[in-house]
Amino acid sequence: MPYLRCNVCSHETYERSVLAIGSECGECEEGELVEADEDQEEVGTPTTTVAASEPGPRLALPRAAARRLLADRGIATPPIPVDRLAEEMGLEIVDRKNLGSLSGRLVDTRIEVAPCATNRRRFVIAHELGHHVLRKPHGSSPHVEAEVNAFAGELLVPGPFLAAAVAETTELASLARRFQVSRQVLEIAARVHHLGDRVV
Repeated sequence: MPYLRCNVCSHETYERSVLAIGSECGECEEGELVEADEDQEEVGTPTTTVAASEPGPRLALPRAAARRLLADRGIATPPIPVDRLAEEMGLEIVDRKNLGSLSGRLVDTRIEVAPCATNRRRFVIAHELGHHVLRKPHGSSPHVEAEVNAFAGELLVPGPFLAAAVAETTELASLARRFQVSRQVLEIAARVHHLGDRVV
């Protein structure tokens, strides 16, 4: 299996076929997958790369952290109990009406959440939990929000859980209800995990 890297966001992946080389990146949908061979430059293989001073978001690592958290807590079926996870990690969830344009924020050991629909609230909590787990405060890097969103999406719709659910139903609305997420979050997860063509 070839080890590939996106030439825009630097997402790394293993693919089943060399035919994946040159295909669209499933993470950023802007770059293309190239062989991630450390010796490429020495053998003269041309590639397009992002300048070292401007790396893109690293989305594979936050997703792996989300799956590791679920495994450590023994959570094996959806919907993911994000409120309980946060509380078990010593975080207090507090409803706040005065957050302005923010949907939520992490303040010390407190997740503050603005009034919103249940599915949105779950994503906000998962997002702020991502800031805590990844130890990446708001504004700590240019790509921190993309990385934390990747954590939140994987926490709420883990790839293995989604694959198992898709074996039972491919109906988008039904899957979104099962995972208690918005249709948009479910669509993104399906695309990331190469199940988008099976979800309708």
